[in-house]
Parts: sequence; structure tokens; C-alpha cells
Amino acid sequence: MVRIRKATPKDIPSCVKLCRIPEFPYLSKLPAQQAKEYLGEIARKGIFLVAEEGSAIQGMIYGEPMLNSFAWLDGFTVDRNVRSKGIGKALFQSFCDAAKEKGCTKIYLTAPASNRKTLRFYTSQGLERGTALVDFIVNLKE
Repeated sequence: MVRIRKATPKDIPSCVKLCRIPEFPYLSKLPAQQAKEYLGEIARKGIFLVAEEGSAIQGMIYGEPMLNSFAWLDGFTVDRNVRSKGIGKALFQSFCDAAKEKGCTKIYLTAPASNRKTLRFYTSQGLERGTALVDFIVNLKE
């Protein structure tokens, strides 16, 4: 049985391993120690939850409350070997509950337009494409 709980410092190494995927372009390229420090800071200050089965971390979700009652969902993944078993749904709902406890009324996240599975997942969880915020991107030339 999978249990959703707050992340602890001992979970960080397992979470760093979960981040070593293309969907985490920033964390996947950081040296392990820097990635541990980054996630450790989020665990101390933000909302950071893990899905645990036995002693294995199967997934994680993290973010932080922002201004205007938004919660920014920064990172979310489930181990590829256990996807489609309800773990992502449970993590996402637990993140929403934690954000509500902190006074947030909206969740904001970004997802790559090319990842249709991810977009379907968020749609299945009741999310709609946003209109309240506008994303701006600039390509920096070397």
C-alpha cells in the first residue's frame, strides 16, 4: 500500500534519483550534492510530499505558496515502473490539500505542450489551461 507523507531529509537521495529524467532538465543535470541541497531547501520551506511503499520512494511532488493565493507546483514525478496505478493522482490531491492548508486557492504549474500523457493527466485531475497568467520565454544566445 502506498502512503503519501511529507518528505524528510532521509528521502532526498531517493528523490534526486527520481529527478534523473528528461522531464527535470534542471535537476537532472545538477551534481548530486547540489540537487540534494536544492530539494532539501524545498523540504524545509515549501510543500514537499513523497509516495512511499515499504521503504521505497515511488514518487514525489513539490512546490511552494506564492503571492495572490497561488501555489506553484514546481516538480512532480512517479517512478516509471509504477505509473498508472493511482500514485500520481494521490500525490496531486495531497499537494492540493497541503496548499489549501496554507491558504492557497489556486495551483499553478507548467507542462510541456509536447507531452500529451502529462497534459491528459492534468486534464483528468480537473485542471484547465490557464488564462490568469501569461508565460514569457526568451532564448538566450551565447
